[in-house]
Amino acid sequence: MALTARGSRDTDGALTLDAFALDTRALQVAGRANLNSDAWPTLLDIEGTLADPDGTTVRLPSDTRIARASIAIDFDADQSDALVARINAAGVEQTDATVDEMALRFDGTLSGAVGAIGALSGRVNVDASGVDLSDPALSRAVGSALSGGFDIAYADDAPLVLTDLSLASAAWALSGQAQVNGFDKGFETQFDTALVTQDLSAFAGLAGLELSGAGDLSLSGTAALGGFFDVEVRGQTRELALGVAQADTLLAGQTDLVLAARRDTTGTFVDRLILENPALELTASADLRTGGSVARFNAALADIGQLTEAVEGPLTVDGTATQSGEVWDIAAGLTGPLGSTATGTARVAPDGTEVALEAVVGDLSPIVPQIDGGVQLTATAEQVDGAWQFGSTIDGPAETRAEVTGAFDGTDLTARYDVAVPTISAFAPGVPGAATLNGDVAQTADGWAFDAQVTGPYDSAGTVSGTYTASLDTDFNLRLPNVAAVAPGVNGPLALDGTLSQTADGWEVITDVAGPYSSSGRVSASLRDGVLGAGYALTLPNVAALVPGLAGSMTVNGTAQQEGADYDIIARVAGPSGTTATTTGRVQADGTLNLNARGQAQLGLANAFIAPRTIIGTADFDLSVNGPPALSSVSGEISTRGAQVATPSLPVSISDLSGTANLSDGQAVLDFTGAIAEGGSVGISGPITLSGNFPAQLDVSLNAVTLRDPRLYNTTVDGQVDLRGPLTGGAAISGQINLGETDVRVPSSGISTFGSVPNITHIGATRPVMRTRERAGLVQTDDQSTTGSAYPLDVLINAPNRIFVRGRGIDAEMGGQLRLSGTTADMISTGQFDLIRGRIDILTKRFELSEGRVSLQGRFEPYLRLVAETPTSTGSARLVVDGPADDPEVTFESTPAAPQDQVLAQIFFGRDITQLSAFQALQLASAVATIAGQGGEGIVSRLRGSFALDDLDVTSDDEGNTAVRAGKYISDNVYTDVTVGGPDGPEVSLNIDLTPNVTARGTVAADANTGIGIFIERDY
Repeated sequence: MALTARGSRDTDGALTLDAFALDTRALQVAGRANLNSDAWPTLLDIEGTLADPDGTTVRLPSDTRIARASIAIDFDADQSDALVARINAAGVEQTDATVDEMALRFDGTLSGAVGAIGALSGRVNVDASGVDLSDPALSRAVGSALSGGFDIAYADDAPLVLTDLSLASAAWALSGQAQVNGFDKGFETQFDTALVTQDLSAFAGLAGLELSGAGDLSLSGTAALGGFFDVEVRGQTRELALGVAQADTLLAGQTDLVLAARRDTTGTFVDRLILENPALELTASADLRTGGSVARFNAALADIGQLTEAVEGPLTVDGTATQSGEVWDIAAGLTGPLGSTATGTARVAPDGTEVALEAVVGDLSPIVPQIDGGVQLTATAEQVDGAWQFGSTIDGPAETRAEVTGAFDGTDLTARYDVAVPTISAFAPGVPGAATLNGDVAQTADGWAFDAQVTGPYDSAGTVSGTYTASLDTDFNLRLPNVAAVAPGVNGPLALDGTLSQTADGWEVITDVAGPYSSSGRVSASLRDGVLGAGYALTLPNVAALVPGLAGSMTVNGTAQQEGADYDIIARVAGPSGTTATTTGRVQADGTLNLNARGQAQLGLANAFIAPRTIIGTADFDLSVNGPPALSSVSGEISTRGAQVATPSLPVSISDLSGTANLSDGQAVLDFTGAIAEGGSVGISGPITLSGNFPAQLDVSLNAVTLRDPRLYNTTVDGQVDLRGPLTGGAAISGQINLGETDVRVPSSGISTFGSVPNITHIGATRPVMRTRERAGLVQTDDQSTTGSAYPLDVLINAPNRIFVRGRGIDAEMGGQLRLSGTTADMISTGQFDLIRGRIDILTKRFELSEGRVSLQGRFEPYLRLVAETPTSTGSARLVVDGPADDPEVTFESTPAAPQDQVLAQIFFGRDITQLSAFQALQLASAVATIAGQGGEGIVSRLRGSFALDDLDVTSDDEGNTAVRAGKYISDNVYTDVTVGGPDGPEVSLNIDLTPNVTARGTVAADANTGIGIFIERDY
C-alpha cells in the first residue's frame, strides 16, 4: 500500500491538497481538493477504482463484497459552480442481497464563498439491475430492476428539501416530496408521498396471501423526534383479492381506505379509520391515554348472502372498549338475518377477567328446512388467580339442549359436556325416540383423555373412550337391541365393538360385528401414508332365517386396496346349496368400474322383495361391468334351470323355469321357458333396454296352459302375446289367445239362505293372520287403491265352441270371440260367447235355451245371460238366468205377466199355485232350490264327467218314452252325438263348423233315414 499527499493550510484555515494518491492491491484513488476557510469545497477532482487484479471480489468492512467499483467527482469553483459526481459498482454481494450493476449520479451546483451562505442543489439519479434478495417474497416485491431519483436543495440554516422523488420497479412506482427541518425544530419532517401498483400479486409472498388486483396509497403529514406525528393515509384498491373466496367477494370493485392519526403530549389518537366499498363499511376511532383510553368500531355488511348461499340480509357489528385506570370494559353487539342477535361483554382487571356472551338465531328453517325454530346460546368465563372457569348452554328446537362446563388452570383443562335431544323426529322425520350424548375431556400430564356415552332411538346405546398422547387410541361400542326397526323383516340384536388407532404412518380401525341370527364378522380399514385399505369377513350360520326353505351357512369376505387414485376390489360369497360368487376388478377415481363377477346364487334370496310371490332355484351368472356404474355397462349371461315360481295372486305356478338372459350394449335379451304346474308351458323371449323407461320387445307364448278356478272354470289356453314399448308404463300388449275346451260352472251356493258373505272386520288380528289375508288379496291397502302405470291393450280371445256352462240344471255350449282393448287401467271388453246349444233341466221339465251368451266384466268375471222359453196353459213363460257366473240371479217371466210363483206353477204343473197338492208344493220348492244353487250337481252331470263326454242327457215324454243322448267333440270343429231310445229309435248326428258362421249338419236314424243341411248363422 502506498499513500502520498502534497498540500498546505493557510492561516485562515483554508486547505489546499495539490495532489494525493492511495494505491493498494485492490484500491486506487487519486486527485486534488481545496476547501475555503468556511470548510466549503472550492475544488474537487477525484477519481478512483476498486477491483482485485485476480478477479475475485473485494470484501469491505461492512461484510459487503464488490467485484469492481469506480468513483469520479469534478468541481472547480474558479470555473463554475457545477458539481458532477459518478459512482458505479458491479457484483455487489451482501448476506441477504446481490446486485449485478448499480449506478449513482449527481448533477447540480455547489456554492459556498467565504462569508456567504453555502448551498447545494441538483438531481440525484440511481439505477440498479440484477437485484436478487435472499427472501423470495421480498425479492418478488422489490423486483430485479430499480430506477429513480430526486431533486435535492440544501443551504446553511435552511431545511433539506427533496422534490420530484421517484423510484420504480416493474410492479410499483413511488413518488413524492419531503422537507427536513434542522435540529432546532427536532428534525421535523413534512412529507407527501404516493405509491401506485398495478399488480398487487407482487406482494403476495410478503402478505402470505394470494393477492391480486391494483391499488394506490398516499401518505402525508408531519413527524418529528420524540415520536410526535400527524399523518393521513388514503388508499384505494381495485378488484382486490386475497385468495379467500368470502373476502374476495366483499373486496371486489373499488375499496377506499382513510386513516387519520396523530400523537402529541396528551396521547395517541386515531381520529378516523374508514374502509368502504359497496359491500362493506368499517369505521373505527380511538383515544389512547394512560388510564383513560376509549376505542370504538362499527362494521356493516350490505348482504351476508355474498358470503354464503344459506342466508341473505344485512349484518352489523359494533363495539366499544373503555379503560378506567387498570380496568378495561369491552362490549360488542351483532344483528343479522334470521332474527339473529348477539351481545358480548368483558371486564379485564388486574385481579381477574370476566366474559359473558348471549346469542340468538330466531329461525333456522332457511338454513335447515326440516328444523322449525331457533337456537339460543349463553356462555360465561371467569379468570381468578390465573385459573379459568367456563360454561355454556345451547337451547334449540324441540327442547334440544347442550351444556358444557369446565376449568383451565393455565396448565391442564377439564370439561364436561351433556347433549339431549328429546324428540329425534323433529330433525329426522320417521325416527322415534330421544338421543343423549355426554362425556368428559381432560388434559393429563401425557396428553388428553376422553370418554362419551350415547343413547339413541330404538333403545340403541354406545360408548367411546380413548387417549391422545403422541397418537390417538380410541375404543368404541354400539348396541341395537333389535335391527327390525331399521331393517324390516330382520329380527335380532346388533353389536359393534372396535378400536380406532393412530399409527406411525396413518390410521387403523378394527370393528367386530355381532348381528341377528347369530351372524358375526370383522371389518377393518387402514390409512397408511395416504393409501387406504379395507377388509371384511362376515358369517351367517343359517340363511333360513332370511330365506325360508333355504338352509345352511353363508360367508362374505373381501378386500379393497387403494392403488394410486383407484381401488382394487375382491369380494367372495359362499352359501348353501352351492351358492358362490366372486367379484374382482378395479374402481377408478372417476367412478368408472372394471369388474368381473361370476358364480351361482339362490333365487330364493329375492323372495323378501317379491313377496307374496316366491321363487326357488339357482341362477348361474358370469358378468362384467366396464364403464360408469350403470346397467348399460353390464355384459354377460345369467341362466337358470328348473326353477319354481309360486304366484298366489295368479291361477298358475311355474314348476320348471329355465333359460338365459344375455346382457350387452345396455340390453338384456331374454329367452326363458317354464312348465306350468297345472298343465302346459309358457315362454318369453326378446330384448329389454336397461335404461330410461326400459323399452322392451317381448314375445310371450302360451302352450296348452291350464287355467283353473275350482269354483268357476277350467280351461286350456294357447296363443301368442307381444309386449312392445316401455315397461315402466305405456308398453302395448297385443296378440291372440285361443281357448280350448272350457268348463264354466254355475256353482251351488252353500249359504244362499243368508246371501253373500258380508264384509268382515277383523279385531285384534295377529301378524300371521294379517300376512295370510294380505297374500290372499283380502286386505285393501292405500297403495292398492292408487292407479299404477297404464298399458294399452289389443288382445283377441278366441273360442269358436266348446265353452260349456253347467250347474244348477244348466247344460249349454257356447262359442265366440272377445277383444280386450283400452288400457290395463281402463279395460274395454267387446264381443261375447254365444249359445250354440243347451238346455235347463228342473224337476221333470226340460227347457231348451233360446238365448244365451257369456261376456267378461270387471276383473275378467264371467257374466251369464241364459233364456229358456216354454208354452203354458195361459200363454208362455220364460226362465232367465242373468248375472255373474258365481252368483247369477234367476227370474221367471210370463205372458201375460204374473207373479213368479204363479209362473212356476204354470210351468211345472199347468195350474194355478192355489191348486197344487202338498207333494207338488214340495216338488216346486225343490225346483226353486235347484235353480237357486241348493240342489248341487245332478247324477247325470256326474256321469257325464265320469264318461269324459261333452254332453249327456236323459229325457222322457208324456207317453213314458225315455231317450239317452251322448255328445262329444271329435276335433276342434267336429261334434257328434248319439241318441238311443225315444219314439223315433236310435239316431246319430254330426255337426261340422266350416267357418265361424257356416255349419254342415247330418243325421242317420235307425230306419236308415238320413238328412243333411247347411246352416248359416249370424248375430246382429
